Amino acid sequence: MEREYLGKKQFIHRLKSVVFLLISDKQWFEKLQHSPCKIIYLGSLPFIGDITKYHLARNLGIDVAKPDRHLTRLAKIFHYDDVQEMCKYLSDKTGDRIGTVDVVLWRYCTLVPSYFECWTRRLLL
Repeated sequence: MEREYLGKKQFIHRLKSVVFLLISDKQWFEKLQHSPCKIIYLGSLPFIGDITKYHLARNLGIDVAKPDRHLTRLAKIFHYDDVQEMCKYLSDKTGDRIGTVDVVLWRYCTLVPSYFECWTRRLLL
C-alpha cells in the first residue's frame, strides 16, 4: 500500500512540474532548444531532479541514457565510469540509439531480478 502511495505522490510531483512550466514559462522548450547543455538546462527546471532530467531529456528526443539504479549497477559491474559511457559504447557497437540501449538494458534488469548476482558471478569466473 505504501508503494502505491509513493507512486501517486511522485506522479503528482511530476504533474506539478509540467503545469508550472506550461503556466509560468511558455518559452521553456525554445530555451531548451537553444541551450548549449540541454541536460543542465533541464536540471534547472523546477521539480526536476538529477535522474529525472535524463528521463525527461530522453522523452523529448535527446539521445541520452537515464542513470537509474539498474543501469548504474550494470555500469559498475562492467567497469564503466558512468551509465552514459556504457550506453554510448554499446550504441556505437550496435548502431542503436543510446536511448534504445538504455531501455533494452533497463527492461532486462526488470525481467531478471537476479541480474546483479548473475553478472558479478560470471565476471569472477
